[in-house]
Amino acid sequence: MKGLVMEREKIVFKFDGDLEEISVETFTTAVMSYTKLLQMAATEINPSSRLDVRISGTQKGCFEAHLSAVAMGVGSIMANLMTSAGQVNDAISTVKSFLELRRFLAKGGAPKEIRKDGQQIQVLNNSGTMTVGTIVINLEANDEAVKSAKGMYRTLAENEAVEGFKVTGSNGESFESERAEFDELQEVPRCEVESTREVMLQGKTLAVVCPVLAPTERKWQFIMDGFKVSAIVSDQEMYSKLSTHEWSFGIGDSIKADLEVTQRRVKNDVWENISYRVVKVHDVISSPRDQKLF
Repeated sequence: MKGLVMEREKIVFKFDGDLEEISVETFTTAVMSYTKLLQMAATEINPSSRLDVRISGTQKGCFEAHLSAVAMGVGSIMANLMTSAGQVNDAISTVKSFLELRRFLAKGGAPKEIRKDGQQIQVLNNSGTMTVGTIVINLEANDEAVKSAKGMYRTLAENEAVEGFKVTGSNGESFESERAEFDELQEVPRCEVESTREVMLQGKTLAVVCPVLAPTERKWQFIMDGFKVSAIVSDQEMYSKLSTHEWSFGIGDSIKADLEVTQRRVKNDVWENISYRVVKVHDVISSPRDQKLF
């Protein structure tokens, strides 16, 4: 396998305009900003992969940056060979949709309504409706991605000789933008989507600090992994066992339970726990010391 080389996908970043020369700052900032967007999109698609992007050349007689990209993931070389092309093209498509979403928000203003339908999200504003995938929304929620898009358009707007640009992938998919929109695409309303998820933690050991011995919306107090958490216990079977004295709690006892955690995205790939609910209690683990019951 030593001589095996993974084929790199080709991407062309072309500057439009009557250009005899272009500043190094414009060229490098625009191309690097787009490259960062590709890499962040690839991470959203597959967190275990890394997108390696290189400038492989320029086109003689015009201002084009020829990029090559390959997705390097965890796993065997043959697995990487099979998935790399698809991941690169998915990243190209994701960045295209991300830039189109920013254009949609720049022209139509902040969302009036956002509808979720599985992995698809509909964004409604004064321009109409645009449907994108959740990965595009995740990229839009990434402050670094927004910063890269702003930087790309800002440097292009500052160079009056640049009349537009076009990015084309090896799959034929392309995105293009004209100078007339360079300014408005720098500052764009954010697509504010409340991003939450439920995570199930099975078989967690929760040390009981303050129990609630009857069905209620009041929260029990537990220690989990060294941290104090408050949670509603919704397992009715557990309360039945308490009422028949099949189960009882003493000071220092714990429960083995399935815990539903509601989390809120605070930034890219960072989630904050906002609430807890015990959905199933499997067992009561008594303290080894003799203690009085609650």
